[in-house]
Amino acid sequence: MLENSDRSNFILIDNKGKEICSYSYIYQPYIDNDYLLVRKDIFKDHFKYGIINHLGKIIKKIKFDKIEFRENSIIFKADKSYLITDLNFNRKFEISKAQELNFISNELILVKISDRKWKLITEYGKEKLEIAAEKVEYNNRRSLKVINETESYFIDFDGNKVK
Repeated sequence: MLENSDRSNFILIDNKGKEICSYSYIYQPYIDNDYLLVRKDIFKDHFKYGIINHLGKIIKKIKFDKIEFRENSIIFKADKSYLITDLNFNRKFEISKAQELNFISNELILVKISDRKWKLITEYGKEKLEIAAEKVEYNNRRSLKVINETESYFIDFDGNKVK
């Protein structure tokens, strides 16, 4: 059971009312799964996130800058690396260096590798295409907008220019 404590933290207590653990933030992303997202305050406006079960056992260490829950995946961000797992924490793939990661559907992910390098990958980490551009934006269900200093154009998910 979750309760607010007098220390402005959330506490997890057992069925006898005994405190199991305390964190500045606790969230249960999926009702039918036995895990909770927790946040630990490192210093002012700087947090680390992890995953625990209902008994307070740490499932994923409290070391991540961000944890995002998707329909079929969990994304763990630490510094400039991303770990993508399924909902049971089985590793799908990892991206060791990326500036940005955007799911444009459940199957496709747009990754900004560097200032002029982007990749479109599948939900399992397989590269579909690499794009040299200043900016790439998801346009609609079938295309991406590629933006450079002198031109902008649209491509489909196979890299073909579209009108």
